[in-house]
Amino acid sequence: MSGFSHVLPMILHIDVFLAQLVHVMGFWSYIVLFLIVFFERGCILTPFLPGDSLLFAAGALAANSELQILPLMASLTFACILGVLINYWLGYQLGEYIQQKNPRWMNREYLNKTHVFFEKYGTFAIIVCCFIPIIRTFTPFVAGVAEMSPRKYIVVSVFSACLWIVGVLWVSYAFGNVPFVKEHFSWFVIAMIVIPSAIPVLSALWHRFYER
Repeated sequence: MSGFSHVLPMILHIDVFLAQLVHVMGFWSYIVLFLIVFFERGCILTPFLPGDSLLFAAGALAANSELQILPLMASLTFACILGVLINYWLGYQLGEYIQQKNPRWMNREYLNKTHVFFEKYGTFAIIVCCFIPIIRTFTPFVAGVAEMSPRKYIVVSVFSACLWIVGVLWVSYAFGNVPFVKEHFSWFVIAMIVIPSAIPVLSALWHRFYER
């Protein structure tokens, strides 16, 4: 809990931390942002890295001319796409091993259900999961393990990556410096985490109680 207690204030006040980073590092802050987005989407060991809150804070800084919005959109979109494709490739390569060895850390029943889920709702699932913290980190890997069509996955993942990065940056660039938003930034961060995370919960409850 002590580690989480140190991370939580940074997430809730990431606008302050990011402004300090840009002030100290200048151009190199683009590299840091690139790496954070890349690992948040490309490595199943780092799902805790900030995603939506980081983009929202970065877009707001761009509106103050502390960052340039077009290079920011281009570099972070590329970081997202690269991370997603590498994550998917790793899952795809390890899929046969997981199918044969059935390791403890990968539940075979869940894997089979995931395979059916991606076959039925593949495009929709990838796009929606892109906006859900934590889950979006694991989605590419699981899609690869479940052997979702590479061609289909690449097309949809590139579209969803562009939609997520450009969408959040554009909204924050347009509204991030509105006084009300700046004064209640922490609440907007919480909303960006809680609201998307509620989607799978509400969906599961719907299927459980209304689609038996």
